[in-house]
Amino acid sequence: MHLRGSRAGRRVPCFDSVHDLNDFYPSSHLPRLYPARNNKGDESLAQTALHVTKAACQRALACAAEDGWVRPTLFGLAFDIPDTDQAEELAEIIAAEGADRWELTTMLNSLEESRLHVKDDAVRERIMTALNSVKLLSGD
Repeated sequence: MHLRGSRAGRRVPCFDSVHDLNDFYPSSHLPRLYPARNNKGDESLAQTALHVTKAACQRALACAAEDGWVRPTLFGLAFDIPDTDQAEELAEIIAAEGADRWELTTMLNSLEESRLHVKDDAVRERIMTALNSVKLLSGD
């Protein structure tokens, strides 16, 4: 199913043209937009975008960036990659720090979408456990 004329298909070029690898936010949308567009090679591009975005988030954290979206984006990436260890670790940090610091309301819909793309049942179960624990914190 190709979605060239779809919303995802139209949005990919906007985010795809970003060349500043230190700016995690634009590239953070690509891992979900590429598979929705589903052109030839989009799965590979989505995987590359995941790892570039993760590296940009880690750089931002190392540089003590004052962007409130770095850690929520990193949490979303844990679902998109999927990295169950990181998802569980960040869910524990969210519980310790409180949901208000993590922009959870905005993030939950994206995380629900991400879990749909996890193919391995055991991994999806661990991801869902982390997601459900965070949902409880947010009151959702």
